[in-house]
Amino acid sequence: LAGLQRPEAGRVEGLKPEEAVLLFQENRLFPWRTVEQHLTDVLPPAHRGEAERWLALSGLTAEAGEWPAALSGGMARRLALVRALALGAQGCRWLLLDEPFTGVDQRRAEGLMEAVRGLRVPVLLCAHESHTLSLADRVVPLEGPPLRRREGEGP
Repeated sequence: LAGLQRPEAGRVEGLKPEEAVLLFQENRLFPWRTVEQHLTDVLPPAHRGEAERWLALSGLTAEAGEWPAALSGGMARRLALVRALALGAQGCRWLLLDEPFTGVDQRRAEGLMEAVRGLRVPVLLCAHESHTLSLADRVVPLEGPPLRRREGEGP
């Protein structure tokens, strides 16, 4: 889906990898960039002031000048997610989020999911946390490999 591997068979229509914002399962933060710089780096110059809003949404305002190594696992995950959302707000067509709420408490996850919904783009979200299921509009249980819909479940 993200265009990182060539499929062995089948195809996906309607979703172009180059129109997506991808959040990997790993946070993939740059150790030499501060929390705030992770956001300003993905925002166009005219929109860099929006970094404060994303910091507030993620609960990381006080950590704006910190390096990723100073963050807890949940804080680092929130930073990676809001960086993806800040980039997505600049005009992506869809989001591909792998375990976006790992290490994030349910209350914050709900607030961040509202920000995801606010982008008004299709989202493919992979998750294992049960509270994440309550945030979804539609759940399609999958199994594999090869990846397929779990028999007798889902819409």
